[in-house]
Amino acid sequence: MQDKEPDTVSTDYRESHLSKGKDYDGNLRSAPLDAYIHKWEEKNINHIMARLDRNKISSYIDFACGTGRITSIISKYVDKANGVDISESMLETAREKHPSINFIHADLTQEGTDIGKFDLASSFRFFGNAQPELRDSALTTINRLLKKGGYFITNNHRTPNALVYKIQKARGSDQGLDLTHKLFKELLEKHGFAIESKRAIGFWILRPKWLDNVTEDSRYDAILESIFHHRIFSPFSLDTIIVARKVSDI
Repeated sequence: MQDKEPDTVSTDYRESHLSKGKDYDGNLRSAPLDAYIHKWEEKNINHIMARLDRNKISSYIDFACGTGRITSIISKYVDKANGVDISESMLETAREKHPSINFIHADLTQEGTDIGKFDLASSFRFFGNAQPELRDSALTTINRLLKKGGYFITNNHRTPNALVYKIQKARGSDQGLDLTHKLFKELLEKHGFAIESKRAIGFWILRPKWLDNVTEDSRYDAILESIFHHRIFSPFSLDTIIVARKVSDI
């Protein structure tokens, strides 16, 4: 997908989106595969949020919120929505598009800024791109931001075991992916989280050109996603949404 970085291990992902705010959303939706993933992320997030206990969720923070793509989806289910990001250019776009949401410019992995405790946190298209040190720092920060028992909704969109990436690697295109679902589970547990559920997206897409048959009113993808959304397909899917809860402080 287009928001991948060429070498996420040797570079600092903190610097990757500092000036991308103006064009980010347009680029995301112009690529058929990215647009498809966004569509099904939104559908699955709505499914997840509709089933959470709303009485226990009033405050929400979106970590590395970018232009507010995910923040705006979840904001409909909470009393107060907040987004935080290191990129001022991304936040400028976010504030223009979503004026009712509170967006904060800060790097909480390096600054001791106190912005309170929250019932729910999210972070999307982040961990698969971030280098190991930043993954640890981000999860430590998110643990600190959440109340005990709070929910954390995140995703893994760059697992090396996804069938499409395995096929690309066999053909000589190695994208340097490393965040397997096993590693992500270990990282979450290390930082005080327990996974409650997973929803797989795009298991069936072995070649991006297959999306040529999918239109906005198509039922083709809906049938396939309903068949392959179960967590057993997660390790081999293009994207997986993960719901975890904070079970301990670290």
